[in-house]
Amino acid sequence: MDLPFYYSFKDFEENYTKDLNNFIDKYQNAREIDFLKEIKRLCLYWTKVEYGGRVFNNLIWTKEFTYSEYEGFSSDDAEITLDMFAYIVDCNVKHYLPFIGNPFHSFSNIDPFGDDDDDGIIIMHPIEHLFSLIENQRKRPDYFHIPNDYKSIHKKYLLDKIYHLEYFHFLYYEDGTIKADNEKFKDFGFAVFKIMGEIDRRIKLFELQKNNIIPVNGNSNENKKQEIYKEEEQEDISNLTTPEKIALLEYLGVFAKLIKDGVSPENEYKIIHNLIGGSYTNIKKYCLNRKTKNKSSKDYQITEKHKSKIKNFYNSKTF
Repeated sequence: MDLPFYYSFKDFEENYTKDLNNFIDKYQNAREIDFLKEIKRLCLYWTKVEYGGRVFNNLIWTKEFTYSEYEGFSSDDAEITLDMFAYIVDCNVKHYLPFIGNPFHSFSNIDPFGDDDDDGIIIMHPIEHLFSLIENQRKRPDYFHIPNDYKSIHKKYLLDKIYHLEYFHFLYYEDGTIKADNEKFKDFGFAVFKIMGEIDRRIKLFELQKNNIIPVNGNSNENKKQEIYKEEEQEDISNLTTPEKIALLEYLGVFAKLIKDGVSPENEYKIIHNLIGGSYTNIKKYCLNRKTKNKSSKDYQITEKHKSKIKNFYNSKTF
């Protein structure tokens, strides 16, 4: 699976449990702390070391191509601002897709960067199409042999899907031009460090709990936070994810008992939440999916794989 990346701290918080469960489903021997370290590694990609400290990297790497009459073709690494990147993208769009208009809204019913097969006709999203056209053009044998070509921005700078796709999140279309949303980009920089700070805090708490340094009892706010994290760590200790815990309760007949006793759906969610802890919102989504046989959400599913693991777990008689 591709690791998720979050463009805001809110996305990180709201999708944490779902993405963690997907990660553990994919990597059976992984722990929550491994998931956290993987996410932090992705965050570090957006940073750089400056004056002895780590800061948000607000410059974008590319290559600048030149063709001198005396020296011939050459290419050099370059770092550009988001404004310059927007200008390069705008020049490429106007060269390769001159009649597309707004590339971000065109074919809005198609999933961005994905192909939609309609009666055997593959419809490509404009941005995906742009990258495809650029790549095909660069494969031409005469592409790097015309000096005057490099006066054009669309040939002067590298624009590549692998390196630059993520930066399209910070562009927008206005008055016939693609522009940079510098405020959104700057706020994303704050989000990167806020996410890394939260990851470091969780990792540190896990380590303290492992060494029994954090006290469990007490009335201070800090102790209450520590108790919450102590409860969350139980998922890692028991090797059961949230959907697996719900599958276990179903196997034990808890849901059948609640239905028999006439417990309302909302109270059912509260009871399950009190039994297994974690995010109430996520537990509610899992419970709804359980009732609808995974039709209410494609993300919060309790699969046959979860149920099979619980059956083996229960029948092993060793907990």
